Amino acid sequence: MLFNEFIDSFLIDEESSHVFWGERLIGSLLRDRAKTGDVIIVFDAIHLARSTSQLLEILQMVAQNGVKLHFVKYHRIFSGQATCLTSDLLQLMKDIESDFVSR
Repeated sequence: MLFNEFIDSFLIDEESSHVFWGERLIGSLLRDRAKTGDVIIVFDAIHLARSTSQLLEILQMVAQNGVKLHFVKYHRIFSGQATCLTSDLLQLMKDIESDFVSR
């Protein structure tokens, strides 16, 4: 497979997004395994959390760990670094909130 050179592991979180994110695979990944420089790739935000506020908790943990979070659907990367533009964060949150509303 072409991506084997770049991807250390491929995880699928089969828990419902109705389960609190901290009790699911994404929670243990961010809490116990993720380290500075790691990259997590997800399709969209609504599969990570039940609400915008829970997603903000995830983004805070991502920033604290120095991890990059790629959102495929939105064509956006969140790194939580000081160099992250406020306008980029607001656009990401607009896209995410739109998904939560339409759900």
